Amino acid sequence: MNDNRDTFIDFLRGLAIVDMILVHYAGNFPEVISKFIIYHDIAMEGFLLLSGVIVGMHYLPLFIADRSSTVKTIYLRTFKLCLIQYIMIVSISLPEFILRSGSIDCAGIGDFLLDSFTFSNQIGLIHILPTFIPLFILSPLFIYLLSRNFDYILLLGSAFFFLIAQWNPYLFNYDDKTIFPVVLWQIYFVAGCCLGKVALGNGTSMPRHKRALFIVSLITLTAALFFRHSTSICPLIATFMNRYSISIQRFPLNIYGLIWGSLLWLFIYMAAAQFWSGIRNTKFVDWTALFGRNSLMTFVLHVYFAKTISFTHILFGSNMTINYTGILLNIGVTYYLLLKYEQALKENQHGLFFRTAKWLFK
Repeated sequence: MNDNRDTFIDFLRGLAIVDMILVHYAGNFPEVISKFIIYHDIAMEGFLLLSGVIVGMHYLPLFIADRSSTVKTIYLRTFKLCLIQYIMIVSISLPEFILRSGSIDCAGIGDFLLDSFTFSNQIGLIHILPTFIPLFILSPLFIYLLSRNFDYILLLGSAFFFLIAQWNPYLFNYDDKTIFPVVLWQIYFVAGCCLGKVALGNGTSMPRHKRALFIVSLITLTAALFFRHSTSICPLIATFMNRYSISIQRFPLNIYGLIWGSLLWLFIYMAAAQFWSGIRNTKFVDWTALFGRNSLMTFVLHVYFAKTISFTHILFGSNMTINYTGILLNIGVTYYLLLKYEQALKENQHGLFFRTAKWLFK
């Protein structure tokens, strides 16, 4: 395990992965809790933003020192994401497809695998990694612009594509409409790259003027919450929003959805920074950062647990006992495996399973 990791960033990544798990299991909770979780879902925004931050903080100085080696490292990372995606397709998506079909049709299976391998279909949970793959392919270009201090060109270009995509979110799409069109959601990743460069220059991921910015984030979040829930709070505002077609959308992402997600993450970031000295040594931060340090492995394990629960629905129908047991196992087993994985890292173990996991996920 790398002792030079930024615990604050790992904690934020952990919050994003925990939020993702809660969102995917939200349907099993009482309606009030379920709606609260879904309305305030910020997992994808957080993953993309923080992935960009890591690119700006970690890969930018490596790129400046050794461009060729850094590009190879990034593309090796991208290859591993593709490999993990294909493993999940064969071991999860294909069995689910056969179960739902009720029979084995070789031609149908071939078409399904071709569509899946080319990322042209949208299968629940399996559609997430393909959002990151093109962004990592493009990240050497982003890093190059940052290294030449063309940050404003990168940001303007990102904003341009986002605005163009407001007229056609599926501008670069083919086959199934993607749930997270890259042309829209790239704006979080690019913003994260620029923020990562700022953090690198400051020598810390912690913001300056924490108290003032926390107050600002609290005020803007309150305004955003009022806007988000205005249809329930004030019918007059709801009428105004309907008249001018103002709505917060994440699927596909619109300007208001971008503002909503950004303000939510601004508050989370500033609140964590403001109270960091008081919470950094708590078990809550330790547990959350553990998930954040190993977010890719946590995601993959979650997909297997969530899809296993879906398989039981196909075979036996929905059963809340099975659902809740699966959720608890998802959290408990993942926590145990992550502890064992990090312990093996510290002890530099060399078993085949561990070496494979280390190569895939580090």
